Amino acid sequence: MKVDTEGFSGPLDLLLSLIEKKQIDICEVSISEIADDYLEQVSAMEWLDIDQAAEFLIIAATLLYIKVRALLPPDEALEEFAAAVEEAPDPRAELVVRLVEYRRYRDAARL
Repeated sequence: MKVDTEGFSGPLDLLLSLIEKKQIDICEVSISEIADDYLEQVSAMEWLDIDQAAEFLIIAATLLYIKVRALLPPDEALEEFAAAVEEAPDPRAELVVRLVEYRRYRDAARL
């Protein structure tokens, strides 16, 4: 599905442009920096379609989830929770894979 919003072709395009603007390696993304910039851009957009807004908000929620996990101090209860959740995929790694894949397709489409 192709979505054009404020010059961006979907949420991954916006996120990738923010990463490239700061000249950050995708695998070394500082989620706190990028999350704030992404949320600022999303809040400035005018939404005409609920499905379109949902795609951007899903990425925003993923960024916030990753940021919160990184900011929480180590705690015994949190460690137990983390051990229980450890089997779940790492959302940061999943996001990086999606961004790398998106960049590859975007760059191929430009040729």
